[in-house]
Amino acid sequence: MNAICCYELQVASTGPNPTTRGQRPAGDAEHCRAREQATAIGVLAGRGTEEAIVPLARHLWHEYPLLRLLATRAIERLTGAPVPVDVDAPADEVRPAVRSWLSAAGIAFQRP
Repeated sequence: MNAICCYELQVASTGPNPTTRGQRPAGDAEHCRAREQATAIGVLAGRGTEEAIVPLARHLWHEYPLLRLLATRAIERLTGAPVPVDVDAPADEVRPAVRSWLSAAGIAFQRP
């Protein structure tokens, strides 16, 4: 699954917890459930900043189409512009398109 950890989404929307010093809490799975990711995406859409674009962009090729759609809408809300990527395409086509788009926009994209 090409998802990100909900903790990363939490940090992007609220900042790192001072008690964990930005480290992932013990026992936090690499990938959380789709419903948890959907909730985190919604939080970012409502109060995130442009720093949240990269964590959200990683959902544009998620195996669940609903998460792709939610991430698309969240990014559009944050940027005020449409996402210029066909998120209905296969994940192997979406991933490089997202990287190209972010690179052209001057946004550093790291990890898969």
